[in-house]
Amino acid sequence: MSRNAKIALVVVGCLSLMCVLLCAAALLVGGRAAGQVFSTDPEQAREVGRQIADYTAPPGYAERMSMNVLASKWVMIGPAAGHSGLIFMLMQASGMRREQMEAQMRQSLQAQLGTGGDPQTLVETRNVLIKGKPVALSIYEGSARGGNRLRQAFAGFDGKSGATLLMVTGVMDEWDDAVVEQFIASIK
Repeated sequence: MSRNAKIALVVVGCLSLMCVLLCAAALLVGGRAAGQVFSTDPEQAREVGRQIADYTAPPGYAERMSMNVLASKWVMIGPAAGHSGLIFMLMQASGMRREQMEAQMRQSLQAQLGTGGDPQTLVETRNVLIKGKPVALSIYEGSARGGNRLRQAFAGFDGKSGATLLMVTGVMDEWDDAVVEQFIASIK
């Protein structure tokens, strides 16, 4: 499978996850218009991201889409159009603990990417600093449909309005620890 096809698989999986979450959010708000909840406008996505935490997107990356419903906010940061790379997501949901957000995100993404009988396996936990505080970064690996090897990393921290989850996902062949570390270090 080509490099672009692998990246397309990850992006489609993230988009599918966002669509599932959008449907759930639409039900929660009693039929509120999807356009008020979900946005692919980069400016609106950037604003939602800034409501979650202060950060700097890595060079060549920008806010691509967001969701803002009730007390839940999500922003997806991805590479420039036509380029491959990692997908960063920040999630903040009032009343949810980091473990709940991570479990929800992992289950939804796993269902969308179709891991078959190969669940994501925890391969490493390392301490990183976010906002000057040590937090655990959990790294998982597994396969998606078509045999692509995927890697995901999760870290929980205190965002502007409470518990926040950072998720990074990408195909193994294109995983770049330096870009992940750069984004983590930028979170203030």
